[in-house]
Amino acid sequence: MITQHRDGDVAVIEIDRHERRNALDTAHCHDLREALTGEALTREALTREARPGHDSARAVVLTGAGSSFCAGADLKVVYDAAEGQRARADKRPPRFRGR
Repeated sequence: MITQHRDGDVAVIEIDRHERRNALDTAHCHDLREALTGEALTREALTREARPGHDSARAVVLTGAGSSFCAGADLKVVYDAAEGQRARADKRPPRFRGR
């Protein structure tokens, strides 16, 4: 899960998958992109002068839950996808299998 909160002019985005050392799968990459490209975090909003009542963040802190920031890509997802492709290939008739 990707969580967000504001601390004044600072937007804090946290990767919260501590059980997987915050490794990112496809869904979490999408959620992280959404969090980083949200309207309050656009380049234009980050470079505007601070004005009273203005809702844009002036800084973004990206952090991870638990003891790790982020292990990178979740290789279990990659491995599972490869296994699924291999299993589907093994079910094809022999004439359609690769050599």
